[in-house]
Amino acid sequence: MLFDGGDAPSEAGDYLLFLILNAHHDPQWVRLPSVRTGRWLRVLDTSLPAGDDLAAPGREVAIEPADRYIANARSTVLLVAQ
Repeated sequence: MLFDGGDAPSEAGDYLLFLILNAHHDPQWVRLPSVRTGRWLRVLDTSLPAGDDLAAPGREVAIEPADRYIANARSTVLLVAQ
């Protein structure tokens, strides 16, 4: 799911959110939409160990490669692009 935060004024400025919900028992590769400026950053990945699963503001993790993400089994992933 792709959400566009450019429609409503925000202190964060314009942004895009990409939400991945993997209910399957196997990991799934997900192709990420391209962004005009900036890059995708990982905010949340529930498959990661506690402490690594949720990034503090300003500590989001850049996605490499920038065009795809592997969503582990039965996980939720939240990406942001600004």
